[in-house]
Amino acid sequence: MALSEKQKISDLINIRKLEHETNRLFYSGLVFAVVFFAVLNNFIHWERKIVVKKEYRRIVTDLITRPPLKTKPLEIAKRDGGLKTLRRETREMSLPENEIALKPLPAPEKIRESPVIDADSIITIVRRELDRDLIKRIKSYDDLEHVVMERYYEDMSIRREPYDSKTKISFRDELLSVDDFDFGKYKALIFQDPKNIQDIEGFLYLPASIWGTMLTPVDSLKRAVTGLAEAFTKFTQITVHVEKEVFLDSPALLNYPFIYISADDNFDLSPEEMKNFGDYLKNGGFAFLEAYGTVLPNLPPKGAAPLKKMLKDTLGEHVKLQPIPNDHPFYHCFFNFEDGPPHRMHNYDELPYIQLPGILEGIFIDDRLVAIYSEKSYGDAWNKSKVTEAYQKIGVNAVVFALTQNGGNAYKLIDNVGIVQ
Repeated sequence: MALSEKQKISDLINIRKLEHETNRLFYSGLVFAVVFFAVLNNFIHWERKIVVKKEYRRIVTDLITRPPLKTKPLEIAKRDGGLKTLRRETREMSLPENEIALKPLPAPEKIRESPVIDADSIITIVRRELDRDLIKRIKSYDDLEHVVMERYYEDMSIRREPYDSKTKISFRDELLSVDDFDFGKYKALIFQDPKNIQDIEGFLYLPASIWGTMLTPVDSLKRAVTGLAEAFTKFTQITVHVEKEVFLDSPALLNYPFIYISADDNFDLSPEEMKNFGDYLKNGGFAFLEAYGTVLPNLPPKGAAPLKKMLKDTLGEHVKLQPIPNDHPFYHCFFNFEDGPPHRMHNYDELPYIQLPGILEGIFIDDRLVAIYSEKSYGDAWNKSKVTEAYQKIGVNAVVFALTQNGGNAYKLIDNVGIVQ
C-alpha cells in the first residue's frame, strides 16, 4: 500500500485488531498454563504416592497371646483355655511270680575285723596338746601372777563364760581383737586392764579441728591434735587417727568421743550449731575447750568470754563452770596428778575472772564431766615438736577419761555392740 505524503507508517496499523489478537493470545496462554500446571501437579502427587507406598509398606504381624498363669494347685491349661482337674490314677502292684534269690553271706573268716576306736587315747592326746599350748601362753607373760589358769575343755567341749550369745560378743571366745573393729564405722574402742590402768589398747579417731560459722580455730594450733596423737603413740598402745576438720552443725560430730576447740576472738553460734553441739555433750560427747588471745597480763584471754557463752547457749543458763577437784578420776585415769594439772605458760596471781594455776574447770551433767575449760595453753604445747611430758600426759588423761567415762560415746559402744572382754 502506497503512502501519501500526509500519512505515516503507524497510520497503516489497525489498533483494534492488534489489541484483539493480543488479548486472545494472552488468555489462550493463561488457560494453557493453568491446564499444564494442574496436570503436572497431579502427576507429581501420583508419583509421590507410589514412592511412599513402596518405602513405607505396612507390616502385618500376628500377636501371640500368652495364656494367664495358673495360681491354683492341680490346674493345667487346655487348648481351649479351660481348666482340667488332675485325676488320681490307681495302679495295682504285681509281685514277681518267681522266688527272689538272696545272695549268700560271705564266710566268717573273709569278713574283715571292724576297727576299734580308742576314745580315751584320743582325749588324752588332745588334752596333752592343749596343755602344751597353755604352757606356751603362760611363758609369754612377764608376770605370772596376772595369768588366770582356765581349762577351755571339759568332756571334749569348750566351756564358755556365761553371757548372752544373742546380744553379746566375747572377744576371747570369738577369737577377735580390738583391731578387727577398726574399719571406720566406730570412732573409738579401747580396753583397759582394771588392775593396771596403763595397760590399755585400742583405736581412736580425732578431728583435726572444730569449725563454726564464725568460730575459727587458732592459726598457731594447726598441729595441736596431731601432737596429742603423738603423745598417745609415746605413752599408750592406742592407735590414734587424725581426720579432717568437722563443723559444729555436722551430724558427724556426734560420733566422736573427744573434740578439741580453741578460740582467740569473739564468735557466735548459729541455732543449728548450738543445738548440734548441745546434743553432742548431752549424749556422750566430751569437749576440751581452750581460750587464747591474751590482751593484758591481768585480763583473761580474749577467747574466754565467747567459749563460756557457747556453753551457756548450748546447755542453758543454769550450767556453770566448776573447779575439778584433785581427787577426780580425770587426774588419775592414766597418769596421776596429785597436785592438780600442770600450769603451761603463765604464773597468774589470784585475780578475779582468771583461772588459777592449779585448777581446771569443767561442766557437769548428772555428775558426768562433759567439758573441760582451760586457759593454760596446753594445745600450744602439743603443737610444738619439743614439749614437756607433763603437758602431753594431761592431754592423754583428758582423752582416756573421755573414752572410759561411764556414759561416754566409747563406753556406749561397748554396751550397744555387746562386747565382752
